[in-house]
Amino acid sequence: MRDSPMPALALRRSLPDSFCALLGRTLRSLLLPLCLLAGLPFSAGAQTPTLTVSPTTSTDGAYTLTWSAPASSSISTKLHERVGSGAWSVVGTYRSTVTSKSYTGKAAGTYGYKTEQCGTFFGSTTCWDAAGPVSVTVTTASTPKPTATLSWTPAKITVGQSATLTWGSTHATACYINTNKRPVSGSWTTSTQTRTRTDKFYCTGDGGTSPTVSATLTVMPKPVSPPAAPAKPTLTGGAGQFTAAWTAPSDNGNAITEYEVAYRRSGVTAWTTHTPTGTATRATVTGLVAGTYTVRVRAENGGGWSGYSATATVVVTVAIATPVLTVNPTTSTDGAYTVSWGVPRCYRVFRAQVCRTLQERLGTGAWTAVAGISTTATSKAFTGKADGTYYYRLVLGTLELARAKPVTVARRPTATLVWSPT
Repeated sequence: MRDSPMPALALRRSLPDSFCALLGRTLRSLLLPLCLLAGLPFSAGAQTPTLTVSPTTSTDGAYTLTWSAPASSSISTKLHERVGSGAWSVVGTYRSTVTSKSYTGKAAGTYGYKTEQCGTFFGSTTCWDAAGPVSVTVTTASTPKPTATLSWTPAKITVGQSATLTWGSTHATACYINTNKRPVSGSWTTSTQTRTRTDKFYCTGDGGTSPTVSATLTVMPKPVSPPAAPAKPTLTGGAGQFTAAWTAPSDNGNAITEYEVAYRRSGVTAWTTHTPTGTATRATVTGLVAGTYTVRVRAENGGGWSGYSATATVVVTVAIATPVLTVNPTTSTDGAYTVSWGVPRCYRVFRAQVCRTLQERLGTGAWTAVAGISTTATSKAFTGKADGTYYYRLVLGTLELARAKPVTVARRPTATLVWSPT
């Protein structure tokens, strides 16, 4: 495109193409206006004008066009655009120091771009094709499904306290709380709730419908005060456990919701807590090591925790596994069998070692201790026993702990036959 074609035609007749191309390499600034007006090629040793786009495919409508600077500071660059196969339109004209243009938020489609370079010579403006066309494709990313969040802060109050319901969503066009339409985000504060409530929230959008979420505000009756402290508990010790029992204290007008039993072994600073089931006023704590324990109890209602009761102490003994005595087989033809009791023969109570004793009786004879059994043994194997019926029991001192079924030994007869002499 040229704004003054007539002077260019006149000059073309007087200036041969080779002349402009040749002298342009050394006299660029002088010959450029003349050759351009004459419409003749002008290389001047310069690089061919370029135009690039990056990226060539965009999913967010953002990309950048970059072009090479003109050969002269007096030359400007004119950028053209078209959508699809539509008509070209001028985006803008840029001075020689501007060599790029960035786009954001372009709609989906294919865009083409090309550049012209323009200069004013002898009072006339002349433009010529420079670079391009190049194209870029803008695609629309798939619309995600809306999200939904809903929460009460705080989630638990007493009557008369305030709580705030907060909700929000992304990628939504409409949202609903309990089927009532609401903005896609917001909050609501209330101080008039007298009972527990649960609210539900979901949103819709171009990407579909969000999951339905819910939030519960728990409203407790306004207490007069916390419960009174329970009285000192009654304690019963046992093997590896203790049981605490107490009388329910005054709830001061608001029902007790739970109790807490706190205990610690002698020599230990920290308290360990145990929560009974429901509002039971009796609790058994198990899995304890032997020792003396200090125990206290407190109660809770909507007004908070009471003070602790007075402390009580209890002695917990070592938890001892109960042995079960078995014999295998119960009939032996070779005098061999094994007696088992399943737990180590000896155990420790505080610093003392206590050992069980395996006793044996043949027929109606007297009970005798079986020797040669280690302190950690859980069984005893017998071999070469004579014929008869044997009884076994496990005792602790004079206390019989367990007794096994009798075992009968009936050895097979043997026979020999030889020739003499052979």
